[in-house]
Amino acid sequence: MLPVRQGSADTESIDEEDNNAGSPRPTNPPAALTPAKATPAAALVVTDALGQLFDLLSALQIPREKFERYAKKKYGAGWNRNPNGIRRVLSAVEAFKSNRGGLLAAVEVELDVIA
Repeated sequence: MLPVRQGSADTESIDEEDNNAGSPRPTNPPAALTPAKATPAAALVVTDALGQLFDLLSALQIPREKFERYAKKKYGAGWNRNPNGIRRVLSAVEAFKSNRGGLLAAVEVELDVIA
C-alpha cells in the first residue's frame, strides 16, 4: 500500500475549487452581452412606439404606405428600426394631431419633391 501525500494532485484541485467557491466563474462573458439577449426589450419599445404611430396615422386617415415613403425620404431609411427615429417621427405626427390637412399636405409636398 502506498502512502497518500497531503499535497497530491487530487487534493490540490479540490482545494482550489473550495477556495474559489465564493466567487462565480465566468462561463462565457462575451456571450452574456450579445445583442440577441438585449433585443427583446428594445424590440418591445420599438413595436409599441410604431404601434402608437400607426394608430395615430389611422385615426388621422393617412395611408400607411404613403406615410412610410414620406418618413423614409424625410427621416432616412432606418427611421422605423431606430427607437429614437420612431419617437422623432411620432412627435412630429403628434404635432399635426389637430391638423390632419397640414400633415397630409406636408406628406404630399415631400413626396413630390425630386430628391
